[in-house]
Amino acid sequence: MVKLLLIFIFTIVVPPILWMLSEYKSKKRGLKLVAGWYAILSSMTGASVICACLMAFDHLTTILKYNTMYGKTTETLIETTISQLEAGETEKVTVCLKELKSEFLPVYKNKGEYRKLVDKTVKKMNSPDCSNKNKHHISYRTKYNFEDEVEFKSKVNGSGKGKIVAVTVDKDGYYDYQILLENQNIIQGGIYDEDIVKLIKKKKPGGN
Repeated sequence: MVKLLLIFIFTIVVPPILWMLSEYKSKKRGLKLVAGWYAILSSMTGASVICACLMAFDHLTTILKYNTMYGKTTETLIETTISQLEAGETEKVTVCLKELKSEFLPVYKNKGEYRKLVDKTVKKMNSPDCSNKNKHHISYRTKYNFEDEVEFKSKVNGSGKGKIVAVTVDKDGYYDYQILLENQNIIQGGIYDEDIVKLIKKKKPGGN
């Protein structure tokens, strides 16, 4: 700090004073010329230094501004992503983030319109139709799971044993199981909870 102060004094303050003193106090033409040129050159140098400092300060403040913008925008994106994942909207988050990735170009000129694109992505994530326009999401809790091995006895569809491979839902909201029959390449549908008389083997947690 002291060095900067000394440079400021000897480049900005001292030269004009020496020039004025030489003009009024000295009768030597050479001394006046030297003092004058010294003052002019020092003023130009000082002006250049000040301009450089101002440009550096402006660049620094711009960087800080963009860093703040990137930080806040990214924080909003992360918070929205987490909240949507916790709400079970995995497909919606995946689709929205893929759209963001395809639209974002990391260029310097306009910072890739990062804030604008993230704001649009966050808005889509918070909307009910980001990923599945004209589609519906239905959640069901069933008594039996996929790949459970069961024995069934149905008044309509007969009896047998097999593995649950699918669950179908009709327009009234009732569901039934599709069962791949044991030792046969046949799938029997229309099996309801009350038709299953025995759970032979339950699917292992985490199994495929």
